[in-house]
Amino acid sequence: EWRHGQFSAPRPAWFDRPPDERELVRRKTFALDEITVEEAAFDMEMLDYDFYLFRELGTGNDVVLHRLPDGGREVVRPTPQLTVDEAVERLVAGGEPFVAFTDRDTGRANVVYRRYDGHHGLITSADEPAPPAAPSTARRRLRDELDRLESVRAALLGEQLDEESARDSVGEVSAIDQHPADLGTETFERERDLSLLEDVEMEIADVRRALVHVGQGTYGLCEACGAQIPDERLVAVPATRFCFEHQTTTEVVPGVEQRRRSSDQEVR
Repeated sequence: EWRHGQFSAPRPAWFDRPPDERELVRRKTFALDEITVEEAAFDMEMLDYDFYLFRELGTGNDVVLHRLPDGGREVVRPTPQLTVDEAVERLVAGGEPFVAFTDRDTGRANVVYRRYDGHHGLITSADEPAPPAAPSTARRRLRDELDRLESVRAALLGEQLDEESARDSVGEVSAIDQHPADLGTETFERERDLSLLEDVEMEIADVRRALVHVGQGTYGLCEACGAQIPDERLVAVPATRFCFEHQTTTEVVPGVEQRRRSSDQEVR
């Protein structure tokens, strides 16, 4: 903390190191998330970044979203084709916090930026896709899964309403004329639909829980041991809560826990 006597003093964005002492001390290469500007803004706020390099969904272009001094945001589309050394020269000469540019050799967007210690950092784009646990990738996969499950729930609820309306319109006397086998079939189908609806409700709760973990930065971590869940498991089951090792011993199969609790209560 910077202080002047007992009062806090404004802290500069970076140390004003003499230009001849500045070096490129940090290089980071990562796969860009293919997301919308709104999703990038959300991730930038959650991660508390001043700028965010991503691939724009729809266009496939590498772009940079950065925070303006007045609190607004601006999208920068890197167009100059520069080498890293040329980008650093522009950064030093212009006095801006970063320079977004297109690498002359790779054709991908890069960002060279001022570090808090007065040195420079470089972010380069990788060609491989973003990992499943990346916030934007996970959020999109979970939202798609949530939409699918809510559609299934709506269909199940619609079927139940239709069945109840049909029974109400015919009246109670109709049950007397029905064959016992028909009544048994209807009862079985209704119990099956209720069981499916219960399973879907539990899966929806798991997806919503996973979305909360994405916002907290803990998505993809096993709830039993805290280890990173393998990517292939996150792709297959986006809302999974456990790693392979703890799946069989800890994970609750949808619908099983509630039915188990009901059985336990009946036994008691």
